Amino acid sequence: MPIRVVDLPTPLHLAPHDTTLLRLRQLAEDHPRLPAGLDQIATDLAALRDGVPATVHEPRYPGQDPDVRLYTGAYVLVLHPARSGRGFLVGSVQPIRLDDHHRLVRSCLLVRTPLWQFVPDERRLPVEAISHWDAIRAHWQRLGDERVSAAREPAQPQANAHTRFLDDLHHTIDAAQRVTTDDARRAAPYPYRCARPVDERGRVYEFELVGDRGPREDTYVRVRGATEQRGQVTRVCGRSVAVRFDEPVAVNGTGALEDSLDSAVFNRQRGAVKLLREGRAHNPHLLRVLVDHQVGPMSPPPDAPTAPLDDDQLDAFRRALAVPDVLLVLGPPGTGKTRVISQIARAVALGDGAARPPGRVLVTARTNRAVDNILGRLPDDLTVIRVGNEGVVTEAGRPYLLERRAEELRASILETTEHTLANYGDPSALDGWTRVVADATAALSQAIDAHGQAESALAETRRTAGGPLQAVVDTWRATCETGRRKLDRWQKKIDNLVAGGGFPLFRARRLARLQSAVDDLRREHDKAVAESRRAEHELEVTTKGLPVVLEAIARVEAGAHGIDRARARALEAAASARAAVGGVQVPPEVRGDVDDQALGRDLGLLLAWLRRRGPVLRAQADLLARWRAEVSGSTERLHPELVRYADVIAATTAGTASRVELSDVDFELAVVDEAGQIGVADALVPLVRARRAVLVGDHRQLPPYPDAEVARWGELVPDPAVLDLLTHSALERLVDRLPASNVVPLTWQRRMPPVVAEFISGAFYRGALRTAAEVPHEDTVFRSAFAFVDTSDLPRRFERRSGDAAGYINAVEAEVLCRLAAHYARLGREWAVIVPYVAQLKAVSARLVELIGDEHAVRRNVGSVDSFQGGERDVILYGFTRSNPQGGVGSLSELRHLNVALTRVRRQLVMVGDLSTLVAADDPGFRRLALALREHLAACGDHLTSDDLLNHRALDAGIA
Repeated sequence: MPIRVVDLPTPLHLAPHDTTLLRLRQLAEDHPRLPAGLDQIATDLAALRDGVPATVHEPRYPGQDPDVRLYTGAYVLVLHPARSGRGFLVGSVQPIRLDDHHRLVRSCLLVRTPLWQFVPDERRLPVEAISHWDAIRAHWQRLGDERVSAAREPAQPQANAHTRFLDDLHHTIDAAQRVTTDDARRAAPYPYRCARPVDERGRVYEFELVGDRGPREDTYVRVRGATEQRGQVTRVCGRSVAVRFDEPVAVNGTGALEDSLDSAVFNRQRGAVKLLREGRAHNPHLLRVLVDHQVGPMSPPPDAPTAPLDDDQLDAFRRALAVPDVLLVLGPPGTGKTRVISQIARAVALGDGAARPPGRVLVTARTNRAVDNILGRLPDDLTVIRVGNEGVVTEAGRPYLLERRAEELRASILETTEHTLANYGDPSALDGWTRVVADATAALSQAIDAHGQAESALAETRRTAGGPLQAVVDTWRATCETGRRKLDRWQKKIDNLVAGGGFPLFRARRLARLQSAVDDLRREHDKAVAESRRAEHELEVTTKGLPVVLEAIARVEAGAHGIDRARARALEAAASARAAVGGVQVPPEVRGDVDDQALGRDLGLLLAWLRRRGPVLRAQADLLARWRAEVSGSTERLHPELVRYADVIAATTAGTASRVELSDVDFELAVVDEAGQIGVADALVPLVRARRAVLVGDHRQLPPYPDAEVARWGELVPDPAVLDLLTHSALERLVDRLPASNVVPLTWQRRMPPVVAEFISGAFYRGALRTAAEVPHEDTVFRSAFAFVDTSDLPRRFERRSGDAAGYINAVEAEVLCRLAAHYARLGREWAVIVPYVAQLKAVSARLVELIGDEHAVRRNVGSVDSFQGGERDVILYGFTRSNPQGGVGSLSELRHLNVALTRVRRQLVMVGDLSTLVAADDPGFRRLALALREHLAACGDHLTSDDLLNHRALDAGIA
């Protein structure tokens, strides 16, 4: 644990806030270990002679003040520097929690001062007092530098190119925040007529909107007029919108929602740039890779994955284990990116038991769907934690959610600790039983002594009363004692002879003579013992009637009864004390069938054990009970524990930047999926937190921002370097600049039918995409898996502009798509309808609900290109929407969107559109692609007119 000692030359003065003492008294009712007041706090701090553990916490949001936290064994003081600079204000006193222990394990200061001095309020801080806040903060900064540099190479002086790059990045983040903030401010609010809570805690509300406008899923909103009530849109269904707020809220019945920006994301991006600028990124080579495109050498190990991989996948897997800085894995659709990621994550997380130790892995992507798709394929032997909002995490990711894992852990802890705590018995009674055992042991010892004294007195009384008979008894006792000593000496001679060497014959003869002598001595001794007993009996008979002897006998018998009573009490006390210990440890046994002396020894051993182990058992039981009580409360206290011990942590890039649970976590490897859609500033947040990185993606699919938005930003951001960073992904910037050793293309696809893959390969991947397996074609409507329904034969085929900014509507195409979707839904196939415009999406959704009656299925299977990135279906129905005499295709010219849409298919691709418009498109790039599509249809596809589809008997109804 990194520690830095801070020796302050003058006393530190502390003053409570106005409400600190009141809150402390309220908390103390539930937490008896909290201090009774300021005097006890001062005493507790002074008792920590080696220094008071402390950590410094920078503000999470602009405008907030930093604080320093002091830790005792039972509680935490949160201090804010007084603005006068003369001391600190005690903001709160809280019981110490699990996350506090984890924070101290990472690093802490030890603050030593001549005196901890409390004053009643801030005004009483002495004029001459000094807070030493700047010194404390400087020590904390140096501690952080030492912690980071301990595992890193020395930072090299930054080249001018590095400085320019970082400056441009900083301007990029400012520009992105400025543009998005302006957009949010210009956006009209979303009025609602009613709001109702969905959960008991008041964090999730369902809003019934007024009008057709509404926020998009995953975006952040707030209740107008309540800036603190920020939440994330988790579901949009018609005019109903579900919002999960950061904290429990009380929402009025009517009002309006408005877009809200999360400044934490931009602040984390700036923090990542700062780490790079200061040479404190966990990946010491990152800046050299991003700017100079220089990479370190690697020797891919011969590690074998646990799942079968093709040659490209195996190459990517092994290079990912060896890369010292950054590796790019280019994965077109269906090439097994997720399989490769899961194998990389497992190998890095578990290590190889030799040269490669286990390391924590961060798995991140732009969308929740992409992150969750990876989680479902990770091996079961990994501890996986998903950090995200339950409302937007998909079904595949919910079992791994941090909150669910915490609930499972809490249930397990409570069940286990209930049994363990029961095994401790009644440790609070151990003090009492220890005293009882001590008293019983002392009483038994006294009873034994008293009985011995009574026996001695009886013997003396008989000697006095016995006269000549007593002299006979004494003589025989002396004879017996002399005979016993002789026997012992002779027996020792025999033992020595048996153990010694010498001639066997001589030894045998001597042994026989000695044994004969011993036998004679034993006979004489036995005779003496018998005579002694007869004399004692005669003495007893002669004197038993004498009053003095009877009185002495009575005292002996009373002493024996006293021993019996003391034994019983001692055995009872020992049994109760051992029961109070419980089953967690086994105390020394106290035997009831042994003589008094042995029983006394057993009791002594038990008493010593109780005095030694009792305080430890009480402390353990108390700690376990307090931990159990703490765990019984909010599961958030378990979050640091789960994150700390996870093998793999998964979150979206936005979640990585905004979730406080991940703010202090470093990683061995960051795996960034969908890297082609993630801008440089967004990618930096996970990249600076990991020692190495693997960027996985397809730079020929969706970019970070649509072309239309890039064009608009070009008018707002005049600096071309900043605009380039805004609009191009880290993957796209590196793919043609890094050496081949650090760029691994995956070229074998296993998702699409070969006829579809052949077109995709030629249109988007320069013929490099190959198909590993044939997919048999089975469809009752189309002869080929690559099909096109051409609406150019219909007079009412043309588009119309939507009344708002939601794009275009094509009613004819919508009807064709809906009839086909209803057909495949009836067959039980997995289907999806993808359209490029929001207005067309709404039209298709409304009509499909009429046809199939399942609103949930429609919401799940009808969407835009963005919503299906990373997904796949058996049947993909894609509608181009645009149909006009001018050949206008607008945003369809963003060909990467079409690539994404068409490559979601597993069995049957059906495109619907006006081919006459498409092949005459006013955009040259799109026109070339449409002509290639028509040629591929003629060669190996199925090109149907709408009339062909209208008369197809496999459909239940025609198209009007």
